[in-house]
Amino acid sequence: MANPPRDEAAARENMAYLMIGSHLFERGLPVAEIFWHNPKQGWFLMEDLGDRSLQDAVMAGEDPVPLYSRVLEILFRLQVEGIEGFDPEWCCQTKRYDT
Repeated sequence: MANPPRDEAAARENMAYLMIGSHLFERGLPVAEIFWHNPKQGWFLMEDLGDRSLQDAVMAGEDPVPLYSRVLEILFRLQVEGIEGFDPEWCCQTKRYDT
């Protein structure tokens, strides 16, 4: 992934991506592993999670109930397990993501 930091906001975004992504991976959550990074240049080399999307699977006729059940399970895990050891200072825009 490339996100050249053209301004301070993009530089903060790169650091947030690195810190939050690394934290979630270390917690054992299903996110891409970051193998190498250079946030100052905006470069991240990470695990390829494939090209299959939830929308593609449903549009291909797969039963959506098991798919959505799995998505809800992962979202629940992100909320419950991801908060453990999470530092809100890693966030680049706000310390909370809600409406």
